[in-house]
Amino acid sequence: MKLPSEILDIIASHGLDSCKTSIAWSYVSSYFRDLVKKTVGVMLVQDGGHSPLEDECVRPDILDFRVLLHKNRNMLYLNSDENATIRSIECFLQNFKNIVIVIQSDRSFSDPLASTLNEIARHCTSGTNVCIIYSTTTNFLSKLYFREFGIREDKLVLSELHIIGSSALSNNADLCDVDTLFETTYIYEIDNLFSLSVKHQHHSLIAPQLTTIKQLNYNDSMLNINAFLNDCTNLEMIDSMRFPLSPNNESAGQYILPSCKVLHLNNFNSGVKYPTINGNNVSLYLKISPAIRLSDPEFSNLIFENIKKLEIDTNPSICHHVRFMNCKFPKLKKISCNSSIISWDDLKQSQAPLTSLKINLNSFEQLQWLTNCPYDLKNLDITTLNKKILDFNNNTNLYQDMKIVAKNVKFQLDSIWKAFILQNVFLTNYSSIEQLTICLDEHELYESINDCPKNLKELGFTNDGDCILIDIPYITHLTLFETVAQKSLSQNYSTQAAATKSLNSTNNRKFSYGSDISNDYGFSSDLAPVISPSLFRWNNVIGVNNESIRKNSIISFDERYSYSKRRTSSMSTTSMFSRSSFPYINDEVILDDAIVFKFNDKMPDIFTTGLGALESALFNFEDLRDKQLANLHIIYQFSQPEGIYNEGDVTGILFESISRIINYPYHLKLPSILISNLHITFKVPTEFELFDSKALETVQSLLIQSKYNVKVVNELDFHGNKSHTELCFQRL
Repeated sequence: MKLPSEILDIIASHGLDSCKTSIAWSYVSSYFRDLVKKTVGVMLVQDGGHSPLEDECVRPDILDFRVLLHKNRNMLYLNSDENATIRSIECFLQNFKNIVIVIQSDRSFSDPLASTLNEIARHCTSGTNVCIIYSTTTNFLSKLYFREFGIREDKLVLSELHIIGSSALSNNADLCDVDTLFETTYIYEIDNLFSLSVKHQHHSLIAPQLTTIKQLNYNDSMLNINAFLNDCTNLEMIDSMRFPLSPNNESAGQYILPSCKVLHLNNFNSGVKYPTINGNNVSLYLKISPAIRLSDPEFSNLIFENIKKLEIDTNPSICHHVRFMNCKFPKLKKISCNSSIISWDDLKQSQAPLTSLKINLNSFEQLQWLTNCPYDLKNLDITTLNKKILDFNNNTNLYQDMKIVAKNVKFQLDSIWKAFILQNVFLTNYSSIEQLTICLDEHELYESINDCPKNLKELGFTNDGDCILIDIPYITHLTLFETVAQKSLSQNYSTQAAATKSLNSTNNRKFSYGSDISNDYGFSSDLAPVISPSLFRWNNVIGVNNESIRKNSIISFDERYSYSKRRTSSMSTTSMFSRSSFPYINDEVILDDAIVFKFNDKMPDIFTTGLGALESALFNFEDLRDKQLANLHIIYQFSQPEGIYNEGDVTGILFESISRIINYPYHLKLPSILISNLHITFKVPTEFELFDSKALETVQSLLIQSKYNVKVVNELDFHGNKSHTELCFQRL
């Protein structure tokens, strides 16, 4: 059946409240295109240096609004920097009941744009259908831009808002605040939103590229947030969302949370009736935050059958007692409990197969709670935020029967109390520990010792002068990092890399990838008889006879070098620190020594550390029965130097840094220790934009030419994104 043109005109004109529908009718035929141009007014707003008519601003494949334009009939061009007459805006708006506003903005916040849009909203006639296309090259959107439209939403029909971002910007840019004032909001080329405020439950959001919402706000307790976000098919993270309330303050019913990997629920209060919260759509990580003044939260009816990690975000300065009643976490493997004590019975009843625990250890009560853990933990992470615990019970008899079962223990050592716990609990009853990681903050530890009213002997420490002596038994894998030194290392390297580059070019010294590393960094046959282990192995590889070559499996150091109480003793003419252009450690921030690590019986099978810890820590090997170290693993965090703009600079600096680390005089810090295997890992963060796969291949090739076997490893974070690149290599 063929409908008369009059009826088709009515059908077409009644669907023009939608921008997409208007564009679709324009493509049907020239007849309908002319009909649309008579009915729809288009306002073009330029905010910055680009016109909305440029193809790269609003791409035709996203929204081809240009088919709606007729210069002499339905178009008004406005520049936010020019004072358009209110009369021209008013006259234009009186001619149309359907308005499409196309905005091209190249700015972050723009007062002129906000003023222009407010004037348009004020002069729209009652009942006008409004569609807005907002294109931004900065991925910025302020709620203030559409404030006047929100004030007049009862008089206007706010149909569609199209937000078009720039895919060229970093995915970390989250500068968009979105209010769902319009019946339908479309988002293109934007991954992250800073905030999303849902105004009405019958409105809809279509954003298939959206992955992160930092703040999700809504006021209607009847809102089905799961259905509202149903068209955000790639949503991974909601970083802030308040606990959903029950309608009419009744606890009956079930609230279904949206699909995502990571969710943060906050503002939990006692005395408030919450529905059963169905979080089965959350697949990885849940973070829950009680209200700030709530001391002992009791969570109930939380059903999260797919999460693997739970974080309790409580006040870290207070020990909270937390309950989980009638909750289900059948796949929960990791808990970060802050300073909280969780009922072990509640966790057992929730069916949580717990394997990892992280806690801010600030009290003896928490320590007792840990000893009662019914789980065989694989990973235990001990941190602290209260570093001034000075008055503690140092009766060692209280700690004799304390046994904490965990295979891998990470311990933040930053106070005298933590040192006491490390020695008397973890290193005394250590039979279950296979890997121990000590994160040493010697600055805080030194201050804690000075502030303590009692001396080390009164506190029951074995001491070496003014230093705490920590006895390290045999552990399969020991890791030691010095947090302050790591920060200094990264900062000093970044700030001086550009100066080094300038100095090298001033001296007309062209970096030679094929040069002898030992000669390049000050090693000479006139030195010694003791030389660096890396140079020793280099000489063995290119040695003159088979006897020398066979010796490359073991590095031997002179017995006459013993440990020293001053960390600066490791500085020497053969040290990588001898060149002032790369001052890896800033001695000005280092105080007197606070701790000595004494190895007993035998060295660990694997000793992992960083150059900062190796340079600043003190070691004692006097009581070692077996002085062989099977594996020494050095980890270095490579930060992007300032003033580096091309790939050649990157590969040169990285190769030079690797060479320095290999030639570090390990024999001065580990005297009389036989090192069988040296393994070095460079961590290169993904924000190091110049360091791409091609640069990796170049560095790998250069190292192989210099007799190094290189293996490149990309490590992933829990979102599946590349978090950093590791160059793991071993001397041939």
